[in-house]
Amino acid sequence: MEEGVIEFTERFLESDNIIEVANEVTLIMFTAIHLIGKKQCIYAKTGKVDTRIIVKLIKLLEKDETEINVNEQIKKDIRETLKIIAEEKDGFLAIADYMARETDIKHIEDIFGPKIIVALAELLPKVKEV
Repeated sequence: MEEGVIEFTERFLESDNIIEVANEVTLIMFTAIHLIGKKQCIYAKTGKVDTRIIVKLIKLLEKDETEINVNEQIKKDIRETLKIIAEEKDGFLAIADYMARETDIKHIEDIFGPKIIVALAELLPKVKEV
Protein backbone atom coordinates (compact mmCIF):
# COMPACT_ATOMS: atom_id res chain seq x y z
CA MET A 1 0.00 0.00 0.00
CA GLU A 2 2.75 2.42 0.83
CA GLU A 3 3.98 2.08 -2.74
CA GLY A 4 0.95 4.03 -3.98
CA VAL A 5 -0.89 1.19 -5.70
CA ILE A 6 -4.10 3.22 -6.07
CA GLU A 7 -2.32 6.15 -7.67
CA PHE A 8 -0.52 3.81 -10.05
CA THR A 9 -3.62 1.88 -11.14
CA GLU A 10 -6.36 4.54 -11.03
CA ARG A 11 -6.16 4.98 -14.82
CA PHE A 12 -8.09 1.72 -15.16
CA LEU A 13 -11.18 3.51 -13.84
CA GLU A 14 -11.41 5.17 -17.27
CA SER A 15 -10.84 2.00 -19.27
CA ASP A 16 -13.25 0.86 -21.97
CA ASN A 17 -12.73 -2.68 -20.72
CA ILE A 18 -15.36 -3.35 -18.05
CA ILE A 19 -13.27 -6.12 -16.48
CA GLU A 20 -10.41 -3.66 -15.88
CA VAL A 21 -12.87 -1.16 -14.41
CA ALA A 22 -14.43 -3.77 -12.12
CA ASN A 23 -11.02 -4.99 -10.96
CA GLU A 24 -9.84 -1.45 -10.24
CA VAL A 25 -12.98 -0.65 -8.25
CA THR A 26 -12.44 -3.82 -6.22
CA LEU A 27 -8.76 -3.00 -5.67
CA ILE A 28 -9.60 0.51 -4.47
CA MET A 29 -12.40 -0.78 -2.25
CA PHE A 30 -10.20 -3.29 -0.45
CA THR A 31 -7.16 -1.02 -0.31
CA ALA A 32 -9.20 1.89 1.08
CA ILE A 33 -10.22 -0.18 4.08
CA HIS A 34 -6.71 0.51 5.41
CA LEU A 35 -6.04 4.09 6.48
CA ILE A 36 -3.08 4.47 4.10
CA GLY A 37 -5.20 3.32 1.16
CA LYS A 38 -8.04 5.61 2.18
CA LYS A 39 -5.67 8.55 2.30
CA GLN A 40 -4.35 7.67 -1.18
CA CYS A 41 -7.92 8.11 -2.43
CA ILE A 42 -8.30 11.50 -0.75
CA TYR A 43 -4.96 13.29 -0.66
CA ALA A 44 -2.27 14.19 -3.17
CA LYS A 45 1.35 13.55 -2.20
CA THR A 46 1.51 17.17 -1.05
CA GLY A 47 -1.11 16.44 1.63
CA LYS A 48 -3.83 18.53 0.01
CA VAL A 49 -7.23 17.06 -0.83
CA ASP A 50 -7.24 15.69 -4.37
CA THR A 51 -10.64 14.57 -5.64
CA ARG A 52 -9.35 12.93 -8.84
CA ILE A 53 -10.07 9.34 -7.78
CA ILE A 54 -13.32 10.22 -6.03
CA VAL A 55 -14.60 12.02 -9.13
CA LYS A 56 -13.71 9.07 -11.36
CA LEU A 57 -15.65 6.73 -9.10
CA ILE A 58 -18.69 9.03 -8.99
CA LYS A 59 -18.68 9.43 -12.77
CA LEU A 60 -18.82 5.65 -13.12
CA LEU A 61 -22.06 5.69 -11.11
CA GLU A 62 -23.57 7.97 -13.74
CA LYS A 63 -22.68 5.82 -16.73
CA ASP A 64 -25.44 3.75 -18.16
CA GLU A 65 -24.99 0.33 -19.65
CA THR A 66 -24.96 1.68 -23.21
CA GLU A 67 -21.69 3.57 -22.61
CA ILE A 68 -19.85 0.82 -20.78
CA ASN A 69 -21.44 -2.10 -19.02
CA VAL A 70 -21.26 -0.71 -15.50
CA ASN A 71 -23.69 -3.21 -14.08
CA GLU A 72 -25.46 -3.04 -10.74
CA GLN A 73 -22.78 -5.11 -8.97
CA ILE A 74 -20.05 -2.69 -10.03
CA LYS A 75 -22.20 0.26 -8.96
CA LYS A 76 -22.79 -1.44 -5.60
CA ASP A 77 -19.01 -1.82 -5.19
CA ILE A 78 -18.50 1.84 -6.13
CA ARG A 79 -21.05 2.96 -3.54
CA GLU A 80 -19.34 0.80 -0.91
CA THR A 81 -15.94 2.21 -1.90
CA LEU A 82 -17.23 5.76 -1.52
CA LYS A 83 -18.64 4.88 1.92
CA ILE A 84 -15.24 3.56 2.95
CA ILE A 85 -13.47 6.69 1.67
CA ALA A 86 -16.06 8.85 3.45
CA GLU A 87 -14.98 7.44 6.82
CA GLU A 88 -12.28 10.13 6.69
CA LYS A 89 -13.84 13.57 7.19
CA ASP A 90 -12.05 15.10 4.18
CA GLY A 91 -13.18 12.16 2.05
CA PHE A 92 -16.78 12.61 3.09
CA LEU A 93 -16.69 16.35 2.50
CA ALA A 94 -15.06 15.90 -0.93
CA ILE A 95 -17.64 13.31 -1.98
CA ALA A 96 -20.64 15.26 -0.69
CA ASP A 97 -19.41 18.56 -2.11
CA TYR A 98 -18.77 17.15 -5.57
CA MET A 99 -22.05 15.25 -5.67
CA ALA A 100 -24.05 18.23 -4.46
CA ARG A 101 -22.55 20.43 -7.19
CA GLU A 102 -22.06 18.10 -10.14
CA THR A 103 -24.29 15.03 -10.01
CA ASP A 104 -27.77 13.82 -9.44
CA ILE A 105 -28.46 14.35 -5.76
CA LYS A 106 -30.07 10.89 -5.52
CA HIS A 107 -26.63 9.29 -5.50
CA ILE A 108 -25.85 10.94 -2.17
CA GLU A 109 -28.83 9.32 -0.50
CA ASP A 110 -28.15 6.00 -2.25
CA ILE A 111 -24.67 5.96 -0.74
CA PHE A 112 -25.13 7.51 2.67
CA GLY A 113 -28.82 7.09 3.43
CA PRO A 114 -31.28 9.66 4.80
CA LYS A 115 -29.00 10.67 7.70
CA ILE A 116 -26.82 12.50 5.19
CA ILE A 117 -28.62 15.78 5.83
CA VAL A 118 -26.96 16.23 9.23
CA ALA A 119 -23.49 15.80 7.79
CA LEU A 120 -24.23 18.00 4.80
CA ALA A 121 -24.93 20.86 7.17
CA GLU A 122 -21.15 21.17 7.52
CA LEU A 123 -20.96 22.23 3.88
CA LEU A 124 -23.30 25.15 4.47
CA PRO A 125 -21.86 28.49 5.54
CA LYS A 126 -22.12 29.08 9.28
CA VAL A 127 -25.00 31.36 10.30
CA LYS A 128 -22.52 33.76 11.91
CA GLU A 129 -20.69 34.13 8.59
CA VAL A 130 -23.81 35.11 6.62
